[in-house]
Parts: sequence; structure tokens; C-alpha cells
Amino acid sequence: MHSPSGTRPKKRLACDRCHSRKLRCSGDLDGCSRCLGDDSVCTYSPALKVGRPSKASMAGREIQQTQSICDAAFYGISDGDALTADSGISMPPSPPQLGDSCITDHTALFGSFDLSNSLGNFNATHPFLDIPMDEDPWSVATSPPVSSHDPNIDPRLCPANETANASSPLERLSSLQQELLRTRLPPAHARGVSTQPRPAKYIETAMRPVQETLGVVTELLHQCVKSNGDATDSLDDPSLLHEESLLDGQWVQSQSGERFGVEDPGSGHIWAASPTNKVSDVDKYVESSHAAFQSYRHVNPRQRAKILLKWHELITNARQDIAKIVVFETGKPMAEAVGEVDYALGFAWWFAGEAERIRGSIAQPAISDRRTFVIKQPIGVCVALVPWNFPVAMIIRKVSAALAAGCTMIVKPSPETPFSVMALADLALRAGLPPGVLNVISTDNANTPSVSETLCKHPFVHKVTFTGSTSVGSIIARHCSGGLKKVTMELGGNCPFIIFDDGDLEQAVAALMILKWRTAGQACTHANRVYVQSGVYDKFAQMMLEATSKIRLGHGAESCSTMGPLTTARGVDKVKKHVQDAVSKGGKILCGGKQPENLNGYFFEPTIISGMTSDMLTTQEEIFGPVLGLYKFETEEEVVQKANDTSMGLASYFFTKDVSRTWRLLESLEAGMIGMNTGNASCAESPFGGIKMSGYGKEAGKDVAIEEYLIQKTGTLTVEDMSKL
Repeated sequence: MHSPSGTRPKKRLACDRCHSRKLRCSGDLDGCSRCLGDDSVCTYSPALKVGRPSKASMAGREIQQTQSICDAAFYGISDGDALTADSGISMPPSPPQLGDSCITDHTALFGSFDLSNSLGNFNATHPFLDIPMDEDPWSVATSPPVSSHDPNIDPRLCPANETANASSPLERLSSLQQELLRTRLPPAHARGVSTQPRPAKYIETAMRPVQETLGVVTELLHQCVKSNGDATDSLDDPSLLHEESLLDGQWVQSQSGERFGVEDPGSGHIWAASPTNKVSDVDKYVESSHAAFQSYRHVNPRQRAKILLKWHELITNARQDIAKIVVFETGKPMAEAVGEVDYALGFAWWFAGEAERIRGSIAQPAISDRRTFVIKQPIGVCVALVPWNFPVAMIIRKVSAALAAGCTMIVKPSPETPFSVMALADLALRAGLPPGVLNVISTDNANTPSVSETLCKHPFVHKVTFTGSTSVGSIIARHCSGGLKKVTMELGGNCPFIIFDDGDLEQAVAALMILKWRTAGQACTHANRVYVQSGVYDKFAQMMLEATSKIRLGHGAESCSTMGPLTTARGVDKVKKHVQDAVSKGGKILCGGKQPENLNGYFFEPTIISGMTSDMLTTQEEIFGPVLGLYKFETEEEVVQKANDTSMGLASYFFTKDVSRTWRLLESLEAGMIGMNTGNASCAESPFGGIKMSGYGKEAGKDVAIEEYLIQKTGTLTVEDMSKL
């Protein structure tokens, strides 16, 4: 298996006959894209080894040939015409050169779609094929003859004997090509080719845009090579990887057909694409959820609990596949991704029990013949706007509570992590969730603000739950205020981590290693400011340095990696800004402080800075990255004042053996969650949420979380003839 940083020599050679650089370099073609199929034999460098074509490479080649035929049909080009400047059609630019990197572990898992833009050229390295990364599957080429008797070739890849001599391009189709053509592969103009298309009557029967085709081609290729013995590290269930949105139980594209690429943070390569839904798409998702609510609200609590427990079972069985998807969406190491799935499963289990713990009340007023009742009912259609750092945990925590309460939910995942959410939604359908009860609408970063606003302001939406930054949370709150909608806000943090002289330093180091470096520091509950009492400051700093030196940066799919990249380029820029600011104001870098030179992707070395002061950016705002700032303090009163000197109030942590101090700090620290001699402040059984500018409302915990998805009704009854009692 090749590592993401591995290399191999390129075989991209120029054709000696026509000087084209479109030569297929996978080792199983004997010509270039321009003169392949010509009676003349194209001479080329003997360095290119020619061998028997595999099923995988033939599947990729068949798509190339089909695309050529489709283009010919669309533009009315005869079989002998070439798509060159001579025909009046501009050829697309050469695909981006991806360097000498081999097909890496992550491309073996899922493939790589290198999209220059939503309608432009793209390179597809399919996860289950041996097509090289620098091969353009949409280039205009024809295939050499393939024997239908070759046992190594899928029979669908071979043209039927009766069509071997057909003159029409559309007649020279194998069964697979016909299948691909029925799905209408994209014409040249959809791939960035500058040309004048034929009149509308021809366009009506032409190929769909490339965005709509990606998912279809992916599925066909899965079928073509599902028995390919060369595929390694593939998903056990490839059908979990959806490049569509979920609407009313169906996997669909956006109205526009546009798609956006999703990047692997560990390599910087785009590996898949998802629909770019826009404001015009929102109505149908909300209306579907509204219609489904009319029936799902009457599903009894026991049945809702059974669905959640079945969902829990299916997620458990698919935990490795889901974790693999998370690795290539977020960059986190495989062990962390599996840990996230296991953590998230607790919420599905917990809320399955909560479904049957929804209770009303009866009261007897002062008036003797009156009785009052309080009943609780599901609030209706809910919207979940979720972040990218814990896509599985956020979805299961929010969706489980809504489903247990009897609500329907629309999830808008982060543009960085749509596929793990789609996989969970797929499993929810398999668990028996009725269509429309859970809808998932994806979109890109450019359309996220408008789509989110439209969802929040829709009159059928009665509840919004948001996890993200405080700045965006305030915008969401304004969107919801006009309709007086119920809102849960889980926002940013600036969490203090306090170590007293009497604290267990080994325990504190172990907790901080997780609470700072997990997910490369990208969590709202992570320690942002580390306050160490002066008596143990130097010793603790040395212990953290020694522990941090054992961290191994690398792609999350590599077994030796213990810390992955940041998920976005924006995150790297922010971390650099924080480090530069701290150094300019007197901070001393003890380790890290820069991006590693030997890794592609959004990596940043784990960084420890001493001598931190209150005027530094790291003190004033959330870092959301692998930077640890050490602050020295003398007294309990001093550190409490410093810890609370922030507008945020999500979580605080401290380590001490003084029981009385423990109680004092629990009451005096201004945060919604307090970790006392622990770095773990979150579990399914306890409420999760902050105070101050870190938000309001609670997720998880007994009673409080499910209450966020319920309304209360009070009924008053006059009982006649009370005197007869």
C-alpha cells in the first residue's frame, strides 16, 4: 500500500508520431489518445510496459470511448472528425499535474475528483480502479479491440459481434456503454470546452451536466469492478458513500445540477463531489419534512425508540466505514474517527430511552372543582445546522433527540463533511425511518449563508439547532427571531485549563494531550488557555513538551499518524496569525510553530508557547488549532478572575486535590460545563451547552435535551358535582 506521501515515476510520455501528450500511462494501452485506433502503429518510448488490460482499467477506458461517442452525437461530428482546432472546437486545457504521487491510500479508499470548478474539467481516480491520478477519463479517445473471450474482462465491456462493424457512432456501443449513454454522460460544453452547441431541440436530448453524472458513473464503476481483487482498503459497504442529497427518502441532485468538490485535508486533493443546493431547492425539503411530520408525530414512543435502537445497531456495524469517510472529510486519524463514532452512538442509545420518558403533569388548583393538565407534543419541523469538526457526533446527538420527540428534521451539513452525514441518513432509512422524516440538503460555502437563512425563516420550520462560531450563531438567531422560533445555540469557547500546585501532573498532562491535540485542536471544548501555578509551571511545561514530542503528524489513513491536519486552509491561516501575534508580544515557542515541509495538506506542527499574556489573540479568542499557550499564576483568586475574563462560557477544567477548592471552583467558574480533575465534560447522560456568548439551550442529558424539541399545552377541566365525592 502506498502512503499519501509516496511517489512513483510518471509514465506520461509524448507520442513520437503525433507528439500528443494524451498517452495513456497505466501500462495497458498501446497508443495515444490522438492516434489510438489508427491503422498506423504509434511508436512511443519502450519504457512504457504493455500488459494485459485489467477489468478496472477497461472500465475507465470504456468511459473514455463512450464520452467520445456522446460528444460526437451531441455536436453532429462524424466518426472521422477529431475534436481539435481544425473542427472549430477548442479542446479543454490539460488537467492539472498532480506531481509524481502514486495512487495513495485515500484514493484507494474513495477516489479523487479534482474539480477546477463546478462545471469544468475534472480528473477522476476511482476508488476501486487502477486508473492513475494523472489520467483524464474524459479525454477524447477510442479503445483498442478487446476480446470478448478474455476471462479477465467484464463481458459488458466488449461490443457485441453484430455491432462490431457498425458505421454509426451510436451503434458501436457495448452493453456498459449503452448503460452509460442512457445516464447521459456530459457533453464537451459541460466540461469547459468552448464551442457553439447545436439548437435547443438537440440539447433537450443531450447529456446531463457533469455534476449530475458523477454519482451515476461512480455507482456504475462500483458494479464493474466489485470483484476486482486489486482493490484495497475499500469500504465494506460502498453504497454508504452518497454523492447526492436526501429528499423524501430518495437520493437526488440539486435543481441546477451543480456540484462542489470536497477536499481531503491530508492531501489537498478533491476526492468527491456533492450537490450544490440553492435557495430555490429549500422549499421542497421543508415541504417534505412538513408532510412527513403529519404522520410521524403520531408514531408511538415505543416504535420511535425501536427505530433509534435499530439505527444504533446499523451504525455500530458500519462504524469502520463511517470512520473512513470521516478521515477523508476532516483529516483526523482513523483512531479518532472511530472514537467519534463510538462516542456518538451513546446519544442514539440514550435518546431511544428518552422517547418513552416524555411525561406531562396533573395539578389541582386552589379552586376545588378545577383540574389542570400539562401535555407535551413534538414541536414540528426542525433544522440542524452542523459543523465539520465532529460531523457524526453532532448529527446523531441532534437527530436522535428530534426523532425521539416525534419531530422531523432537515440537516444541512457543513460543505466540508457532507458524506458522513449522508451515510448516517442512509442507515436511518434502513432502520425503518419513514421517508421525509430525515432530509439532508448539501450546499457549498458560497451558498451556505443564503440556504441557511431560507431554512431558518421558512414558516414551516419551528425549531433550529446550530453548532458553530458565536459570530455565525448571532446571525442565525436574528434569522429565527422574526418567526419567534425555538433555537438551541452551541457556540464557541475560550476554555481555561487550570493546574494547581497540588494537582496530579501526570493526570493533567494525559487529559491535556487529548483536550488540546485531538482533532488538531479543532473543538470548541478544547483547552484554549492553560494556567499553571508557579510552583509546578516549569515541570509541567517540560512534561508537556516530552509528551507532545511523541506526536506523529500524518494523513489520517496512515496507521502511524497520531495527529492529522487542520480541516481547512482558513484554519491554517488563523493558527499562523495567532503564533505570529504571540511571538511579537513576547511569547516563546517551545516546540512547533510552523507547517511541516514534508507533508502536503493543511498540517501545522503541535505548538507550545510560554510567556503568554492577556493582550495576545490567543487569550482573547478561540484558537481552533494545535497551539497551546502556557500562563503562569500565583493564587486561586487570581486564576479565577483570569479564567472568567472572557465573553465565552462553554467549559472550564481544573486539577487539584483540595476538595473544598473543588467546590469553590465549581461555583465560581463561569462556564456551562466544569471538568474537575478530568478533561472530559461531555457524555450522553449529562446536559451539554454553555452560558454567556457560548450559547443557550442544552443538548443531551435527562429531560432537558428532548425538551428542546417539545411544546407544552395546558388544559383546564371543570369537574361537575364535586360535592358528591
